[in-house]
Amino acid sequence: MKRLTSVWLAVLLCTITASAQVVLVPEVQAGGVIMKQQLWSFVVNNLTGASMQATAHITVTDRVTGQTLVETSSGVLLLPSGAKRITYQEQSPLNYGIVSLGFAADRPMNQPLPVGEYQVCYRLLDRSAKNLLLAFECVKIQAEPLSPPQLILPEDKTVILEPRPLLTWTPPAPVHMFTALGYEVKVAPLYKGQSPQEAMQRNIPVLVQPATQNVLAYPASFTNLEAGKTYVWQVQATDAGRPAGQSDVWSFTVIPDSVVRIVSAAPFVKADGSVSSTAVMHQGFLKLEYISTTSDSLLRIDIAPQGVRKRKGYSSYTQEVSIRPGVNFLTVNLNGKLKLDEGVMYEVNVGTPRGRGQRLHFQQYNYLR
Repeated sequence: MKRLTSVWLAVLLCTITASAQVVLVPEVQAGGVIMKQQLWSFVVNNLTGASMQATAHITVTDRVTGQTLVETSSGVLLLPSGAKRITYQEQSPLNYGIVSLGFAADRPMNQPLPVGEYQVCYRLLDRSAKNLLLAFECVKIQAEPLSPPQLILPEDKTVILEPRPLLTWTPPAPVHMFTALGYEVKVAPLYKGQSPQEAMQRNIPVLVQPATQNVLAYPASFTNLEAGKTYVWQVQATDAGRPAGQSDVWSFTVIPDSVVRIVSAAPFVKADGSVSSTAVMHQGFLKLEYISTTSDSLLRIDIAPQGVRKRKGYSSYTQEVSIRPGVNFLTVNLNGKLKLDEGVMYEVNVGTPRGRGQRLHFQQYNYLR
């Protein structure tokens, strides 16, 4: 019994001595966008004073589920005395033990690590001493997208006519770091005195809907959004069920039916130089009648308060809209794009590259107080 104990103590002493003489330092960054090949990059400091041969064994574990995602072992590595940086290329070809989605051998190592929280453990074994453990190190990392989803439409603080809006956004970036990208879209009411963020956190959503694409038509199975009410919306991206970034919270107001009727009944103002007086712009909806005599497909519309350079807190806005030869009836929603106040004269310049420009004047009238 004493002899067996002595043998185990000797083995343990050798292991501790070897580990103390070889130091392994992982080079993978702690967070952000992490390229997969960074996991297989580390520095070895051989303090034994002699060269040795070793193999590197790397295990990647999902910190949330505890699942082992990949296990690899390298070929024989030559470790001279002193410090040496070991890269992914020096370990190739890797021998895969366990492998899961996003880590398969056929997936390029120069792609980002899938979004998630991981633990990466490194074992360095001595090839000439019956795989004696030379060094062991574990690090925790969190792979995150460079940018979360970005909301597009409806724009922030805008007024919309449609009680079943089309919701659009951009995917998180870079998109190729995801293996199974999906989304959850939330819409909730915004009550007086609340911030958009508070409304999203506290109020019961009127819509919680999964999506596989970065666009969602308001589902027919849900009740219409109420006219005259303001709502907030947000998109949460997921990658194989794991969080993959969350958008900002934006708000929009569904225009009341009474205002819809006013906007619909308002005339289209002719943009042909025939209007010398000031027209009315109802609740931020600019209605123009434009006759195109060229083959140009885009009409440029520039809008700004008259004398904008002298007005603090005001800005201009430019938008291009599609047109075709002949008569075009255009409705441009300026809500959320330009600060519009009653009593301010707005100058509108319209024109195409080959057509003559026209100038009109409008005054805004607000129905939502």
